[in-house]
Amino acid sequence: MHPTPAPSPSPRPAPRGTHRAAARPDADSVLALDAPATDWAGGTLPIGNGRVGATFWGDPVHGVIQLNEISLWSGTIDYDNALHGHAERDMDTSMTGFGSFLSGGRLLLDVRGADGSAAPVDGAPLRRELDVSTGLHTIHSRAPGDIAVHQEAFASAPADLLVLALEAEAPLRIDLALESDQEGTTLWAEEQQRTLWATGTLGNGLRHATAVHLLEHDGTARVAADGSGAQLHDATRLVLLVDQATDYLRDPEQGWRGEDPVTAVRTRLADASRTGHAALRRAHLAHLTALTSRVSLRGEASPAEVLALPVDRRIERVAAGERDPSLERLLFAYGRYLLLSSSRPGGLPANLQGPWSHSNHPQWSSDYHSNINVQMAYWPAEVTGLPETHEALIGWLLASRDALRRATRHTFGPVRGWTARTSQSPWGGNAWEWNTVSSAWYAIHVLEHWDFTRDAEFARAIAWPFVDEVCQFWEDRLIEGEDGTLLAPDGWSPEHGPREHGVMHDQQIVRELFGRAGALAEEVGADETRRAALRTIAERLGGEKIGAWGQLQEWQEDRDDPADLHRHTSHLFSLYPGSHIIRAAPALQRAARVSLLARCGLPPSEDGSEQPADQPVPEDLETTVSGDSRRSWTWPWRAALFARLGDGDGAHAMLRGLLRCSTLPNLWATHPPFQLDGNFGITAAIAEMLVQSHERTEDGQVLVRLLPALPTAWAGSGAVQGLRARGGLVVDVAWEEGAVTDWSLAAVSSGAVREAVVVIGEAETVVEVPAAG
Repeated sequence: MHPTPAPSPSPRPAPRGTHRAAARPDADSVLALDAPATDWAGGTLPIGNGRVGATFWGDPVHGVIQLNEISLWSGTIDYDNALHGHAERDMDTSMTGFGSFLSGGRLLLDVRGADGSAAPVDGAPLRRELDVSTGLHTIHSRAPGDIAVHQEAFASAPADLLVLALEAEAPLRIDLALESDQEGTTLWAEEQQRTLWATGTLGNGLRHATAVHLLEHDGTARVAADGSGAQLHDATRLVLLVDQATDYLRDPEQGWRGEDPVTAVRTRLADASRTGHAALRRAHLAHLTALTSRVSLRGEASPAEVLALPVDRRIERVAAGERDPSLERLLFAYGRYLLLSSSRPGGLPANLQGPWSHSNHPQWSSDYHSNINVQMAYWPAEVTGLPETHEALIGWLLASRDALRRATRHTFGPVRGWTARTSQSPWGGNAWEWNTVSSAWYAIHVLEHWDFTRDAEFARAIAWPFVDEVCQFWEDRLIEGEDGTLLAPDGWSPEHGPREHGVMHDQQIVRELFGRAGALAEEVGADETRRAALRTIAERLGGEKIGAWGQLQEWQEDRDDPADLHRHTSHLFSLYPGSHIIRAAPALQRAARVSLLARCGLPPSEDGSEQPADQPVPEDLETTVSGDSRRSWTWPWRAALFARLGDGDGAHAMLRGLLRCSTLPNLWATHPPFQLDGNFGITAAIAEMLVQSHERTEDGQVLVRLLPALPTAWAGSGAVQGLRARGGLVVDVAWEEGAVTDWSLAAVSSGAVREAVVVIGEAETVVEVPAAG
């Protein structure tokens, strides 16, 4: 590893709102392709504002734009397998069952020659770009007649709709049409308002509406009265407003139903029309760049000839063993962009595919998967400076609690609190097997949001009631083992092995919950009796065990197979995202490393002469990972695990593995099929390589480690600005030749800690944190 100097003697607070707003180089923010998509999941490029989204196929003549609205779901309110008479492992994706995320249809945009010709220009260059720092999707192409065309689209959060613009160097004919994939949808038009509509009601009663409004254009336009489409002649400019809505409302007290979607769409279209294209664009850029620029990661640039390649070719190069450090930083920035595009306050959380789907039958319904996937989506939320996105997850859980309580008591009897099954829907739906520990894992997300923001009102009004109720469920469920320790009953190590008492995955999550709940109880001034009860349970919960081949056991019984290449590393939760193993004896860290390397294809030798825990990882560690371990979300989790062990090269190998084995040509992660969890998880893992803050000193101070797992490949020089640390802190750090050269801490809120301990290598410095703003 590289040497690390003593800390900077005079840490300076980062100037808020200055260097973070600087534009990043294209290499770190622009995803480019040079051909139309031939496959939706592997070739389209996405925009989204957390509610509406679109994916672009990129054909320069026959444009296809897939539309989505994140609440367009089939299924029944408060569905539960048992309550609806279905077996544990059933997935009833029907309209009146658990349901599924649905396709929002398509906008077809044909760009023809002025004479109506649709013949593509032979050999014409095409460049499709998505700038993840600005959210601008662009297509540079040649239309029939060899006419240069520039298209731009963005998903505006301030206006809450999509904006599409086209400019051509000479007049063209443009044909527009809407398509729907939902039965009973009516296509109609308002000719005077130049608006196409698609409206209907699903079989579950959910009303939906789509509208395409011609905001600005030249030439002449005709909107078909029957709603079949619109046609523009002699047009060199066109601006469209596109919106979708349902009458879904994230409020069970209102029956999960709200405003008429046609009315909602009309209002947004009217407001945006008054604003105009130029002002809509300015407001979008100001809003999104204020969020994306909170964090900046810089480092060695890839060669110019590599940067000039489309992203699919760059991924192919990495798969062949070539380096591309700029692509790794683009992957980091892409995860933040995708989270902002999938999750906003007041809305629904990011599902397995975010707000994007081209099918009425996506894998696993594109649901909220509670045994790793939805949680991983929010791993980067706090640490990469996007705490607002966490509200969608927390708010949806709060809204779902009544339905979850009913389903929980039906199965588990007269317990307090609630838990959830593996699959969840937007309106309290619950399917497939019970993932009993999910409620505890969700509560840890609530605790994380408080710890990173130190928002006292959130702690008092939301976090404590939520966490305390989940603790009550576990207090009613825990059983006493033969040795007097408390065990989580009938657990599962997803999706692996038998159900039994004291599965390590459950033990670790529940212990993390009670340990951190005690700190929150003290923060909000809970009754001392309650605080003492939480501490007692945390201390009595049975902990990890080390097995016969030096591994961290996955079950109470020592049955782990060193040749097991299962995708899950559930028994390493207390290493990451938990923190107990790092705070515990070194023996547990060693055992965790043995288990991790075994899952990566490096088990101990049979005679015990070689112990992987003592050895540096091979340079090509990602190539030893095989079979079931090559999954979208598996690589990022292991990257974060290596990072927590201080092994930057192991973490970097997992990042390379994701790019080499489980990344599609458009940089989306694939399980397969396509799932966004890998994109979110790798962003969090990269942050974990650079800054960690999960430890506390003996007197409870936050301990902030700088460059705890910097990979050798990144050691030359670099800087990261704006990462967040627990305690309500923002962190900047720069390095040369693997050594910290500059750093700073500042507060992000008035509730932030006033003092922290900064660790660089083996050196520790107590730092007074400058107050927020």
